[in-house]
Amino acid sequence: MATAEEQVRREKVYRRFFQESLGRLRKRGLSEQEAGEIATEVAEESLKRIETPVYNSQQQFSDAVRRVCRRLSEGASYYVLIGEMPYLATARIDRIVAVAPRTDPPVEPDVAVSAKRAVRVERLSASTALLFTALALGRLGVWWAIGIGVGISVLAEIYLQLLMPAKARQAVGSLQVPVIMNVASIIAIIYFYYHWIVDAAPHPLFIFIAVVALFLLAFVVPGVTIAKLVTRRERAHRRALEQRLLERRD
Repeated sequence: MATAEEQVRREKVYRRFFQESLGRLRKRGLSEQEAGEIATEVAEESLKRIETPVYNSQQQFSDAVRRVCRRLSEGASYYVLIGEMPYLATARIDRIVAVAPRTDPPVEPDVAVSAKRAVRVERLSASTALLFTALALGRLGVWWAIGIGVGISVLAEIYLQLLMPAKARQAVGSLQVPVIMNVASIIAIIYFYYHWIVDAAPHPLFIFIAVVALFLLAFVVPGVTIAKLVTRRERAHRRALEQRLLERRD
């Protein structure tokens, strides 16, 4: 049974879906009643689409974790995975992968290891952005470095989620490229930030801004980017559902 907090969250999401659909349908010239009926169905179907399944046994939970790990091991990106299992949009996929060895029965070791590597690949955009931000800092200054870091982070995340072939993702994970990039970005940050502070003697406010920028590039920008991609796809799905319901009424 859903907790009071979960129920409140569901109602907020439902109202958001309903109001968005109602507004679009009213703009198309439908009456309040017709638009409300369709918007209600769209909101209900959309909410059901993203609800987390209820597992009645350890076997069902293990099967669900295995399915996630298997798709990741096959080279699916988070974006593709969420498209197949929309409820994962509000889940921590890395935590799902982390429990794979402890499910009952446990996920096959080779699948769990491959899924763990795939999770590291998902962080490649952040390490790439941090590396180039550090490289740009000493030569171009803090503002250019932040701009370059944000641009690379967004573009790299879009490539990882939408354009990178499954085979390439598997190869990158197997070759430990994300680990190498993490180490390289850490070394670059320490080296170039140190020389920037010593050589340029920036105002403490600029140093603080640079540190905050690193945090945002590492943990926020990639997540916001994929969230925008998923939100755009889900909105398109709701519009397509509205169109099907309209055609059914004609």
